[in-house]
Amino acid sequence: ATPGPTPTHGSAAPRARGTCKPSHPKGGPQSGDPLVIPSTRWIFIDDKAVLPDTPFAEIDVKGFLEINEAFLKKDVTLKAKNMRASGRLDVDYRNDSDHTAIIELHGTDNDKSITPYAEDVWLGNKGMAIAGQLNLFGSPVTSWRKLDRTANIGDTEIHVQGLTQRWKAQDKLAIGSTEYKWDQVEHVTISGVSQEGNVTKVTLTEGLKYRHFAGVETLTDGNGNTRTVELRAPVGLLTRNVVVKGVQTSPQDVFGAHVSVVAISGKDADQGTMWYKYGHIQAKYAHFENMGKQSLPWAALNFEYHLKEGDSEADAQQEVEMNVVQGCSFTLLNYGTILRAIKNVRLDNNVYYRGYKQTVEAWNDAQGNYITNNMVVGTWRDPEETLDWLITYASFYLQSKQAEVSGNIASGSQDTGFLVVADDCGAVPTVFDNEVVGAIIGAWMWPEHGTGGSGPTGNQCKVMQRWTIWKAAHVGLLIVDTGADIEVNNVVVADSHIGISLNYVHYTSIQYTTVKNAILMGTTAASADSTCDTCLAFTKGDVIPNGCNSVFAGPEFTPLTGERVRRVGFQTIQKTNRAKTCIMDVGLNAGEGGMDCRPPTVPERMCSPPWERRCGVRGGMYAHVDFDNTVFAHFKESECGGQKAYAIAHNPTQPDYTPDMAFSKTKWIDTDERAKFRLDTRAGAQGCQAGHKTPAVCDAVQLAYGHDLDGTLLGQGTPGLFTPKEGVAVVDNTPVCDDLTDMGLKFCPDLKFRWFSVYSMDADSGSRTFVPMVVSRTLPGTTEVKEFAAQGMLADMCAKR
Repeated sequence: ATPGPTPTHGSAAPRARGTCKPSHPKGGPQSGDPLVIPSTRWIFIDDKAVLPDTPFAEIDVKGFLEINEAFLKKDVTLKAKNMRASGRLDVDYRNDSDHTAIIELHGTDNDKSITPYAEDVWLGNKGMAIAGQLNLFGSPVTSWRKLDRTANIGDTEIHVQGLTQRWKAQDKLAIGSTEYKWDQVEHVTISGVSQEGNVTKVTLTEGLKYRHFAGVETLTDGNGNTRTVELRAPVGLLTRNVVVKGVQTSPQDVFGAHVSVVAISGKDADQGTMWYKYGHIQAKYAHFENMGKQSLPWAALNFEYHLKEGDSEADAQQEVEMNVVQGCSFTLLNYGTILRAIKNVRLDNNVYYRGYKQTVEAWNDAQGNYITNNMVVGTWRDPEETLDWLITYASFYLQSKQAEVSGNIASGSQDTGFLVVADDCGAVPTVFDNEVVGAIIGAWMWPEHGTGGSGPTGNQCKVMQRWTIWKAAHVGLLIVDTGADIEVNNVVVADSHIGISLNYVHYTSIQYTTVKNAILMGTTAASADSTCDTCLAFTKGDVIPNGCNSVFAGPEFTPLTGERVRRVGFQTIQKTNRAKTCIMDVGLNAGEGGMDCRPPTVPERMCSPPWERRCGVRGGMYAHVDFDNTVFAHFKESECGGQKAYAIAHNPTQPDYTPDMAFSKTKWIDTDERAKFRLDTRAGAQGCQAGHKTPAVCDAVQLAYGHDLDGTLLGQGTPGLFTPKEGVAVVDNTPVCDDLTDMGLKFCPDLKFRWFSVYSMDADSGSRTFVPMVVSRTLPGTTEVKEFAAQGMLADMCAKR
């Protein structure tokens, strides 16, 4: 090791050779000893250095430690149990792709922790704490691509789109799942690489265990308009030539290493003022191997700036000093990256493999970060987690508003692909062009109270836009516990059990939803070789999940509905008076603070899942859904042994209310008439009010109606109003109404409805109902009187307090 003068960060001070005079009595730090780089030293490791094989107890970089290809034309491994850097630590092999620089972190959970910088900053052990500067620069590579064509079980070749940089024999790849079972991700080894035009052919050392789909879905409507949707598995390169590695004591060892980028502060004794020091990282094309500590709070890479909130100096420094993690790869034993009390971090073009719990997580105090073009393959629940309660996880679990979340893909998630804070309607997009495949839930919008907006309803308005979600075993696009108006724009959902499920709560009185430019597909070529058991949903007693527990196909519900449903494009929305998630449900003032729970979206009680199940009674006064330029494709009356598929279906657990719907510029492609609507309940003679003292068709069905604004929805060549065939609000045999038997509807081109509701304004109205409300009507030109009774709301024992 050769010392030199210590430069300031970013300076170009020349390295100087000299004689290192250690103070250790044996002539220098020995194996197992701590190693300290003083603040006055710049040490770089050259080709003459002989590093000990036994790890240092701790390496403390107060000055500058450099591992640079310019002085090392060979592989190098630096071993330690703990490391910390309040100075600067550089590993730079960006121009030497033939050699590898490795930092190994050793130890067990019983070893000594990293020496703390302050009493309240616990740093753990088998880790690296950065309060100064960490630079990791590997040789640039192509981080990830998508398959050009489907790869089947047993194939020893895969074809990826585009040309790849520095993919070579013995490199490791991660391939995403394109099936409903989240664990069908693969870790494979390259044996050879060749180019075929604009496609890279990769030969593997062993055949594939699973099918990985890649294809294009071409949709042409009756007017000859064509839209295409690409559905392709992601493939990511894990190998890099700069590595931070947690050394396992055995293959079963899940106590990996971690890196923490932290902030520290103190008080200047002379000036009496506070000082702040912020750790920073620049990591480009590095590999983090065996990282994170399973069942503990440590991620592979942790950003934790816990200083005084609102400090102007702290905010200014974060704006100037951007943390960058770009082109890196992670093989994980726990979380991947956690952002806490920090902003202005850029996570770009990284590959994460086999994360547990949240792979990329931003806490509610970590706003304004850039999370772009990342690939996450495999996000699984903690195997030590309780089976008694549903603990919610996501590949991207983002509790706060970020500067940008775009171009990312999540594949193979045992829970959710993305949980994100949505954009405001009309704002410049910050969350867009993200994709999910092979998850239980695709994208979940962070719950919003929804009040205080400037729109026509007085609500906030949030937009989920430019998503591609396919092979979601439960729900593609999910909203739970939200009072904001919602716009769903340019969203593609395919091959999912339920495409879109929007579930609102009573924080606002009026609710508007807009679905526009969306493509909802039932079963495409992506499911051609899949098992018919395509549904997996969480419920009490099954938090893995192992079975289909949805309201359309679960064993709790199919005896009532009399059929098993494989696909639903859009589930009719509901608005109730009870929230489900821990953060939003607090008595009757839900959403005003929530409980202290982690993660915040765990269910408040376990009788409420699955997520689309009704919770509470009707909330709010009125709700409406507009569909504009929506494509429904590939819904079939019977598939997979008689299972059903429906483009639009009523939620069979919701007896109280179905908001009215309006449709314009609707396109139907390859969809059976009997697979377009399911607006009745299929609940037998008791209706969806089974057990009610006055058994009848429930209000959610008999009072439901919608509008075909331009004749494109029902194909009748004229606008008009429609109701379910059980909709007794339409008088039987009315001349202006036609039976659309195959769709299960009545169509009334000239009939106009007047909608009204009657409410009690008393303070205790939440526990009382008007039933039955009887409406009478004299048929025009006759003395005959027709009447029907609204059944009122059915109690929900799960939500009862």
